[in-house]
Amino acid sequence: MPTIPLFSILVADLDDTRTFYTSKLGMTFLEDNLLGDYRWILIGFLGQQGFGINLHLSRTPEERAHVGCQAADQPLFSIATSDCLADFSRMSALSIQFDGELDAHACGHESVFHPGSR
Repeated sequence: MPTIPLFSILVADLDDTRTFYTSKLGMTFLEDNLLGDYRWILIGFLGQQGFGINLHLSRTPEERAHVGCQAADQPLFSIATSDCLADFSRMSALSIQFDGELDAHACGHESVFHPGSR
């Protein structure tokens, strides 16, 4: 069965973005390797083996123009949690700015935040 082991996101600052994803979203710092002049940083959730997010430093003006808007105004990815209310409260206390309060749906709760607005 095909799988998606990773995807890359363009970032303006590798260390700042890594800190945001690990300190505020609760992800784990998985890899940090130099491959020539390329710094390979991989983050993810420990409980989700075989999947990670590669933080790709934007280098060109075109790449810099896409930082924070790679999915236009749509969410780039979703985070599933067993306790959305607790995680929403925890992230809000860490100054993550959501688009609003949690919305209740038949399948659970949701809210959207934009990492670029941190």
